[in-house]
Amino acid sequence: MQINLSHQTANKDLIPKRMKEESTILIGESINTDDSLPIVRYKVAIIETLRKEVTIELPLGSAFEVKEKARKMYLDEEIVLTADDFHSMEIDFLGRE
Repeated sequence: MQINLSHQTANKDLIPKRMKEESTILIGESINTDDSLPIVRYKVAIIETLRKEVTIELPLGSAFEVKEKARKMYLDEEIVLTADDFHSMEIDFLGRE
């Protein structure tokens, strides 16, 4: 079972701590601090998305040709995404181990 606890936004305030000095709590639930409860291991997946808009010039053609040109430019490292292109982050709850 996978429960998506995502928070997606283009807000630069959600850039991870390693990219910015301050961090932000994304899930609005309180953290249980009851020491009498057993410790349980949980798995989560953290997904960061980068996004960059580029302009590609080609003779009149199809969207497929433009996407293929963009793919080639990306693979040839003519288009490079960095931390400055941070777009969103989400956390997927994967369950208990």
